[in-house]
Amino acid sequence: MDATAPSEPQADDAGAPEVAEDGFETLLPGVRYKEIARGEGPAADYKQSVTCSYTAECTKTGEVFEKVEQRTLRIGDADVPPGLELALRRQRAGTRAVIQAEWRFAYGEDGRPASSMDGTKAVEPRTDVTWRISTLSLGRGEGESEGRDKLNELREKKDLGNNHFRHSNWRKAAQNYQDVLKDLNPEAYDECRDEAVSIYVACANNLVFALMKLGDWLKAEQAVCDVLGVAPDDEKALYRAAKIALHLSKWAEADAAILRGRSLYPASPAFPRLESALKTQRAKYKERRKQMSRSMAGALFAVDGAVDEAPASSTFPWYPVLGGCVVAVAVAVAAAL
Repeated sequence: MDATAPSEPQADDAGAPEVAEDGFETLLPGVRYKEIARGEGPAADYKQSVTCSYTAECTKTGEVFEKVEQRTLRIGDADVPPGLELALRRQRAGTRAVIQAEWRFAYGEDGRPASSMDGTKAVEPRTDVTWRISTLSLGRGEGESEGRDKLNELREKKDLGNNHFRHSNWRKAAQNYQDVLKDLNPEAYDECRDEAVSIYVACANNLVFALMKLGDWLKAEQAVCDVLGVAPDDEKALYRAAKIALHLSKWAEADAAILRGRSLYPASPAFPRLESALKTQRAKYKERRKQMSRSMAGALFAVDGAVDEAPASSTFPWYPVLGGCVVAVAVAVAAAL
């Protein structure tokens, strides 16, 4: 064999992203990745959890708009923008990397509002983003945890939902809460049942609010019923149950929620306000009914007058009598209202 002949490429190099002069690989057109420290052990698998810290900055200006000291993300759950999600699949314990993403792989056309609770700044629409990530550890895959570990995972998922909630990403927040509620049965946790119930109620209440913001009132109604099934005296659930019932014009249900809320939380100003809103809504509805009845009566009077002028040779001699009877009934109904 000729010692000077070029060696065959190794299988590990086949299909590897091309590395530019600045050290960045192109993972997708619009997403570039540069590994600063490789880390140890195998790379993360799909649906494996990754605990990491990261900063996010505007690529153009260098302004940092988010700092995360520690967050656990599960690959494939899309709790972060696509550019960062794609980079998670390359993480090992101890990996440090830089990710540059064009706006369509970051916060898109709409950007993201600020959150004072999270200490984040607003992201303008169509902002290219650079993340600097340090991976602390890799965790279990989906469905591998039980007991206390499973409850901790669900709490982390709830916290991610809360982060979306505080940034007004109602659809993603609702999805996270639904994922938690689907996997959380408080009765399955004997030693930490109170904690499980607390997580369940917090998730369910926030799900109700997110669905209301999305305008999905029927799903919100079902969700609030689920909360009250677990915590029938919960103040937030009673308040939102009343608001949903008012929106759907279900006055008996609204009245029941308001009365229970007032009896359990007499110092709260929220339930008296809802009671006033209910009275106003009922009064407006009654007034609309009166106006409708008066309009119907007026229209029938006009028809009755036209019938009286009909020629005597009409082929329907009973029509004038019937018209007069209908008008009388309409007038009586209007007077009763």
